[in-house]
Amino acid sequence: MSRFASLLICVCLLSGARVAAAPAEPSGEAAPPLTATFETVTKGHGARQRWTLARDAGRVAYTFGEATGRRFDLWLRRAAELRLVRVFPGEKTAVEYTEGQLRALGTARSWQQLGSLLPAHPAKLGLKQVGTGTFQQRKTQRFEGELSGDRVVVQWLQAEQLPAQLTIKQRTITLQKLVLGPPTLAPEAETKRYRRIDAADLGDLEHDPFVKRYGSLLNAAHQHP
Repeated sequence: MSRFASLLICVCLLSGARVAAAPAEPSGEAAPPLTATFETVTKGHGARQRWTLARDAGRVAYTFGEATGRRFDLWLRRAAELRLVRVFPGEKTAVEYTEGQLRALGTARSWQQLGSLLPAHPAKLGLKQVGTGTFQQRKTQRFEGELSGDRVVVQWLQAEQLPAQLTIKQRTITLQKLVLGPPTLAPEAETKRYRRIDAADLGDLEHDPFVKRYGSLLNAAHQHP
């Protein structure tokens, strides 16, 4: 898969997703607050993963897994600064990444991409609108085309500024449930009670039981597509 296509589908979507940040850029229309549950299916592998995106004006939260294996990636926007808090409720621990730390790691992503899975409206990405339709009784615009040589199909919810379905090569991300309105972002409240680790200190904590257990996932924040 091309580097660009990887960016489209790996915005913290998978449990080992890579993360990075960029300052928020102005947009002509604010994305409405909502909570959306998606399912990712990879053709030929049979693997299915459900995850949730919740967003409001200053926060985007991704939820992965269930029960004790649950994890939150909470992105916070304060003025022009972006921060990430990776929360492990089962461990009562949160790891914090500042914008400076994230930017020093390499590839940057926009606030829009974090909140809508795509770095821009499909038409602005060069995809061609080939029709309209409905998805779960919501109006959609269908876009098709290629990005860096990869076949891409998007059913775009214009009002919600979110894909109802996004297919890139063998991977399809499909909206399962959508709730409009300000989300309840529990991760932020939970982190106040947890042990907090500055990402800059991870290298000095290699023998810490938590860091040893989740080292590969924590270090994913230090790698990029």
